Amino acid sequence: MVDAIATRNIEAVAAGCSTSSKQNVSGRLPAIGRIKAIMLQNGAWNAALSGSGACVFGLASSERVADNITAALRHEFPYAVVTQTC
Repeated sequence: MVDAIATRNIEAVAAGCSTSSKQNVSGRLPAIGRIKAIMLQNGAWNAALSGSGACVFGLASSERVADNITAALRHEFPYAVVTQTC
């Protein structure tokens, strides 16, 4: 993962995103699973729960794709936002 971040290989970063310790959270909180599903269905390379569990994030190939994902999310989750990190 460090090499992927250092070389800005977003596809490798996305592939390395995992929330294995929180896999069963979607069963207890169906909204989390729904958010991840919407993100993936609308073009996210991956979607996961943050380490602290404070948010669900997705990685997109472009700002246009991120905007499309956010628009889809806002039908059910009005506080969805796009943030650029690199």
